[in-house]
Amino acid sequence: MCFSATASFSAGAVLLGIGMLTLKSARRPRELMFAAIPMLFAIQQLIEGVIWLTFSHEAPRVNEVMTVAYSFFSHVLCAEATCVQLLHQRSEKTDVVATG
Repeated sequence: MCFSATASFSAGAVLLGIGMLTLKSARRPRELMFAAIPMLFAIQQLIEGVIWLTFSHEAPRVNEVMTVAYSFFSHVLCAEATCVQLLHQRSEKTDVVATG
């Protein structure tokens, strides 16, 4: 979010709720990865909130660890989105082959 700790924690809390609902609504195992995206964004936002707090409390080691964790989650989200897209494209091709 890059606004404040409050904004990051608020967004994280809302996304946690949405993430729980999407995970519960997944009906097939292949939907779980897609349904987990809001939970991953929630974790990323909560980590960002902690990073904001480390600036005002001068906690360089916590800031360093949380920055690495934040970067890890941004890469995981990017990789997951790519995987979901590839799986979707593969299933569309399979549907065309099966019906055509």
